[in-house]
Amino acid sequence: MATAKISEDYLSRPFQLGLQSGRELVFDVVGAADNDIAGVNEEDEVYQLLNAAAPAAYNGLALDQVDAEPLGNGTWKCVARYIRLQTEYSFDTGSGTQHITQSMGTTIWGPPTAGSPDGSGNGPDFQGAIGVTKDSVEGVDVTVPNFEWSETHYLEPADVTEAYVNTLIRLTGCVNSQPFGPFTTPYDPGQVLFLGATGQQRSDLLWPLTYRFAGSPNATNIEISPTITVGQKNGWDYLWILYADTADTTAYALVKRPVAAYVEQVYPYDDLNDLVVW
Repeated sequence: MATAKISEDYLSRPFQLGLQSGRELVFDVVGAADNDIAGVNEEDEVYQLLNAAAPAAYNGLALDQVDAEPLGNGTWKCVARYIRLQTEYSFDTGSGTQHITQSMGTTIWGPPTAGSPDGSGNGPDFQGAIGVTKDSVEGVDVTVPNFEWSETHYLEPADVTEAYVNTLIRLTGCVNSQPFGPFTTPYDPGQVLFLGATGQQRSDLLWPLTYRFAGSPNATNIEISPTITVGQKNGWDYLWILYADTADTTAYALVKRPVAAYVEQVYPYDDLNDLVVW
């Protein structure tokens, strides 16, 4: 008996556009066995032919289901239906903690001094330094906004190559050097930290990859003290302050005050758009 054959039907590839966009590949099978031949029955033979002919993904769409209808005499009409798997987003606007040594404002309270009608005093002025001791500035842990989000994209096997996995490794722990982000207005350089990606290939061979990011705003003109203003600090750069002993001539005390501020780059910068293959 002749070997069964499968071919794409001339009415194949109709498609739908919209939120539930999809496509169909239509196949004709002829010559399928109607009894056991070499241990393979007709249904199994059609299944094997379809499994080889219908790809797991087509034009960026995932295989959803396959319908096979027998027409008699070893002839079958088969339809492979493909749908778009929607990209999934989630986010968390929870809070984290940050250790700071400089306040946003100070109310000085000290022993009463002559000429102070309300009884307030002029304690030593540390110009915003927090938790000053004889030898150091201890600072305090404060709650700060912490914005993180994740994206799940369904990639075809051809996209998840060794080179792309190496790109994921290279960019993990990097900050965006170019505008980047899933929203209408992308984040400016310096605001997005790539935390890494996870994924596992499914039985239909697609790769759902989940990408994790954290956002931190850039800042300008940060006033540290009456004499120190930081012009620019990117979101994931680190700001620290140098303190030195200075004479407070009003309180007649030797105090620690900020004398310089430093903005340090602590993460490498790279183009996170290299992640985008979807």
